[in-house]
Amino acid sequence: MKNQPGKKILIIEDNAGDQLLLHENLKSTGLLIGEIIMVESLEEGKALIKIKEFDLLFLDLFLPDSEGLSSLPDLIKLNPKLPIIIYSGLSDTQMALHAITLGAQDFLIKGDYSNSLLEKTVRYSIERKSNLEALEQSIERYNLVSKATHDMVWDWNLISNEVYRNTDAWKKMFKTKEVREVGTIEEWAEKIHPEDRAIVEQAIEDAIKTHGPELFEAEFRIVRDDGSIGYIEDRGYIIRNDEGKAIRIIGASQDITERKIAEQKVAISEQRFKSLVQNSADLLAILNAEGNYIYVSPSSKIILGYEPDFFTGKSPFSFMHADDVERTMATLMKAGSQPFVKVPLFRFKNASGDWRWIESTFSNRMNDPVINGIVVNSKDVTERKIADDEIEKLSMVARNTLSGVFILDANRKIQWVNNAFTTITEYSLEDVIGKNPREFLYGKNPDPAIFSEVKKLTTKGHTYEGERLNYTKSGKPIRVWLQLQTLYNNKGEVKQYFGVQTDITHQIELEEKVEMEKIIKQKQITDAVYSAQESERSEMGREMHDNINQLLGATLLYINMAKKNNDERDSFLINASTYTMSAIEEIRKLSKTLITPLIKEKGLIDSVKDLAEDMMLVHPIQILITANNFIDDELSDKFILNIFRIIQEQINNIIKHAQAKKVHINIEDNSGKLLISVTDDGVGFDTSKRKNGVGITNIKSRCELFNGTLLLLSKPDEGTKLSLSFNKKELLIYNPVAV
Repeated sequence: MKNQPGKKILIIEDNAGDQLLLHENLKSTGLLIGEIIMVESLEEGKALIKIKEFDLLFLDLFLPDSEGLSSLPDLIKLNPKLPIIIYSGLSDTQMALHAITLGAQDFLIKGDYSNSLLEKTVRYSIERKSNLEALEQSIERYNLVSKATHDMVWDWNLISNEVYRNTDAWKKMFKTKEVREVGTIEEWAEKIHPEDRAIVEQAIEDAIKTHGPELFEAEFRIVRDDGSIGYIEDRGYIIRNDEGKAIRIIGASQDITERKIAEQKVAISEQRFKSLVQNSADLLAILNAEGNYIYVSPSSKIILGYEPDFFTGKSPFSFMHADDVERTMATLMKAGSQPFVKVPLFRFKNASGDWRWIESTFSNRMNDPVINGIVVNSKDVTERKIADDEIEKLSMVARNTLSGVFILDANRKIQWVNNAFTTITEYSLEDVIGKNPREFLYGKNPDPAIFSEVKKLTTKGHTYEGERLNYTKSGKPIRVWLQLQTLYNNKGEVKQYFGVQTDITHQIELEEKVEMEKIIKQKQITDAVYSAQESERSEMGREMHDNINQLLGATLLYINMAKKNNDERDSFLINASTYTMSAIEEIRKLSKTLITPLIKEKGLIDSVKDLAEDMMLVHPIQILITANNFIDDELSDKFILNIFRIIQEQINNIIKHAQAKKVHINIEDNSGKLLISVTDDGVGFDTSKRKNGVGITNIKSRCELFNGTLLLLSKPDEGTKLSLSFNKKELLIYNPVAV
């Protein structure tokens, strides 16, 4: 420190008093001053700067040969490394800030500073200039480095909003031909992908306003000039003034597009692998050199009931049936010297304690640095094993069964038949071995469609079942019930066909006899119904003639008498009205006795359809009836009649008032709820303003009789919908007193 040379200071000031004051104040500070040179004009100062090295310059902007702030850039050009402090008598903050933006390091007002402030200003200016020089050197180095990389160095002056950037790196990054070395932050923002722009701008704004860490990082997409999308990793360092205000951000942008694309490819590849593993019906696992699990696929939860992590570090033999361990372990030992080994079936205990039959293969991937283990691919074949065992048992039983049993090879040629087969078909074992059943069982002109159907079903592994017409060796036709099952080998190839055919000729004859008896019985019932109908019609005719006609005749008589006798006219008309009401009541009773048996006979749906057809014959309207899961056999006759009356009443209302063209009636059983709706496309009405008429009141009363709920929806010009809902359980036990 003792040998450090003093600072050489140049003062350009035309006032001798201010020169002397500044000279003495500098000497009074703790600064190490070597030499102070004072001149009175700008030209003298420039001449000295050209020939002599100075550590600091004090400059009065208002000299006889200067033009204020415009003189500053010329001095900076003479020696860009020279720190400059503006020394002026004008207390103008805006000018001070402007001077700093033009390159000055600080601003002092004459007579308005202390020695400590002067010392601090000198030290800060020299240090700041030195830092800027170091930064420029660093940026220059970065420019050289960035030419061989995808990095771009940038320097954002927050005061002037100008951004310096490395042009070569900019061209590489954005695939552009023209770019200015100094631009604006808006030019940079325009390059950010629209979906990321707001997030990046907010991150920068937060970093500037927050007085915390001076570093910020951001990763985002950019849109290059050729329209392609790139990825940028941006890092910046925030520089603040003494008041803590951010005035500058220096940073570097790195093009990470290739890395991001590679990461995306890896992510997609991993996702595909996970998707294949998670959705696979196979169980994938990896064993280490000690034979313990180091990985098990998620399908273990579905196949065995264990979470994948449960197996980690455990041996597969700890879950294996004791009788299967030795041979499976011997196979695993072979996997150490062979690339691929198929394992005999073994039993494996699942999470419920049940034994499952497992089919596995071992693949040696110990030399693969990514896997470094033995890959085990396993399938749960318990159902297939049980089926195979069952077929073996059935084959033993088949020799003594009364049904004909046969086994075909993969080409559908007979390999074996039991004794019952030869008895049923009259063919001996020697007659059928090596032949396709279609060659001798199905007659001279069999239907090709039957063979196509059998082949199609059995090829897919389904069991074929169906009735077939066969012919015995003597030509006698027999009806058989055929069952055919496809058997596969371990490779999934067709190995054999296992078939059973049962002679049902006698059974069919009995069924046909029973069916004929049913037809005869039905004819008898029909005859009885017709006789009853004729009897009922006769009774109805007598009722109309003897009762209703007499009432109507009496009515007509009283009306005629009223016309002739004015004195007793009212009395005659009252009697006529009474007889008329009696006739109406008799007709109503008669109609009721006719409709109720009709509903019992035909059911609700068909009765409603008949009603609709009658209505459409005399009115210009279309009525559609739909039903879903509705069975009226389970419901009481009274309830069915009630529903019929409701629908009948609503259709009459629609014809009278709605001016509708279409009506939709829907009846369905939905999860224990019986739902009925009648919807029309008529003129509708405002339900809040219009009171219910007699028809709707009657419908509501009928609905409430069976604890149902009614909903009437309507709007002007939007039609009307009547909805009814009943609890079916209540309907099955509820039997109202009257309908």
